[in-house]
Amino acid sequence: MNYLLNNALVAEFGVIQGKVEYDDVTTPAALMSKGITDLNSQTISMTYSVVSVDYSLIDGSYDQLKIGNWHDLENPISDD
Repeated sequence: MNYLLNNALVAEFGVIQGKVEYDDVTTPAALMSKGITDLNSQTISMTYSVVSVDYSLIDGSYDQLKIGNWHDLENPISDD
């Protein structure tokens, strides 16, 4: 295997490639151990709680919200 994957994060966000250099690694086993440690430390750092309103119930010009679909959100207080 030439790479490591976190399948849960890949399923959520796709593959995001990067490079890490370890100057103190001298064996393949140590490299694998450090890589797995780094990979397991990757997490999703932000969560949001939202309440949605399905405007299609009162105005047919809006698409109906469907459970399980992804919808873009605008956060006016975020720097993103």
